Amino acid sequence: MEVNIKDIIRTVAESILQIAAFCLIGYIAALRGIIDVKVRRQMTRVNVAVFTPALMFSKVAFSLTPDLLIQLWVIPVGYLVLSFVSAAVAWGLGMCFGLSMIRRNVSIAGATFMNSNTLPIALMQTMSATLTLKWKEDDTAEKALDRSFQYLVLCTVLGSVLRWSVGVALLNATEKPVKPKGVNTKILTDPPTREADADSDPSSSGPITPHSAVFNGDLEASTLPPSGRHTEVQKGCLIEVKTGAQCPKSSKANFFQKNWPNLCRRINKLDPRPFIPKGIRKAADELLNPPLIAAFAAIFVACIKPLQDGLGSIQPLREFISTAADAAIPLTLVLLGAFFHRPPKDKKPQTYDAPQKDDGTQTDDATETDDSKSQLTKEKRVHSWTSLLDITLTLLARHIITPLMLLPVLAYICWKSDQSDVVRDPVFILSATLIVGAPPAITLAQMAAKADLDIFDETISKLLLWSYALATPITTIILVVGAMLIYKSTL
Repeated sequence: MEVNIKDIIRTVAESILQIAAFCLIGYIAALRGIIDVKVRRQMTRVNVAVFTPALMFSKVAFSLTPDLLIQLWVIPVGYLVLSFVSAAVAWGLGMCFGLSMIRRNVSIAGATFMNSNTLPIALMQTMSATLTLKWKEDDTAEKALDRSFQYLVLCTVLGSVLRWSVGVALLNATEKPVKPKGVNTKILTDPPTREADADSDPSSSGPITPHSAVFNGDLEASTLPPSGRHTEVQKGCLIEVKTGAQCPKSSKANFFQKNWPNLCRRINKLDPRPFIPKGIRKAADELLNPPLIAAFAAIFVACIKPLQDGLGSIQPLREFISTAADAAIPLTLVLLGAFFHRPPKDKKPQTYDAPQKDDGTQTDDATETDDSKSQLTKEKRVHSWTSLLDITLTLLARHIITPLMLLPVLAYICWKSDQSDVVRDPVFILSATLIVGAPPAITLAQMAAKADLDIFDETISKLLLWSYALATPITTIILVVGAMLIYKSTL
């Protein structure tokens, strides 16, 4: 496998520029206010729920076969080893430098879940035509490209399963905001009536103020489906608590209000899944998500040949899935570019001359103002330092330490294996080295959005920017040269 350094540099530059073009579009859209933070998060949820599952299903369901899965058993084993080593390295660095649990989890996620589809596939598409990747005498560039897709698609499936199960659970392992005590949320599930108010004990329940009634109604509105009659009764009951007037004397409204408490109590007693333990239901609700379900469904279809042929023969279905899949990566890159833009903070109030005493010295209020400013400056410096530390440790674990640990192991396995084994395929060696040193997954931003880690938006955006713009072009050249040396050692 002869390698031309100029071709490698050109290939890497073309792939990076293609990604940067989409990111630039998203950044400009965010800069002009077209994609603000709220729109970006909603579009990310749509991407995770629709387009990303279509991408996973289209790449796996109609391309893999059971025989091919059996032959490629080394890929899932190697991918699991790679993920474990990457997580262990990031965890060790986090413990050595005293990172908090949530910061350590973000670092582990960035080091463990690498980009196994967008960048490696783009690189292999170009390198298969420029490099000599023949494994057998009848091998061609088209066959080499097909094999690279099979290897990378399987890595993509495994990465998706780990990313949207273990990764999301890892990022969710943090303290959630505690609900304030003393908030009564029964106003919709048990609407107050005059009889209930008369029978209640004022000393135990306390008075219901207009503010608390409106607040409780808004709090529970998000958990119940809106309905015309329900909204009418809800507004009427809130007015009753607020003003002391009776609810509207409509027969339907009165009937609904009178029977609403009994209906809610009966519904709450029902268990739609009584045969599933509560712990399993909770774990399934936290781990199962559209990309993971799509990955499992794709493997299931690929393992059943009649089902695969039947679904593949439905041309409108395949075109629909393919069209939705084509929108996943561009939309992800555009949202990533918008993710890089940080909206300007609120302007600081105008400064004023600090009050002084008769002798010219500052008063106590002025001293407290100066102390608060210095404290704010100190907190900003600490935040900047911790963010830089998190990014540096993640890049070290992903781009340097993990490849240095695993590439010698890969070289030894290739050297000891037979010529017919898949690990002697130059396409496999090149794909494996690119995966070992690949940058963090672009979907890390989607994972953080799903876990509601808004406080790490800036850290994750800087991590992805530094990785793709600075580290990846350099490390990719080194990785391809390393793959060349490994393959030459097997000849």
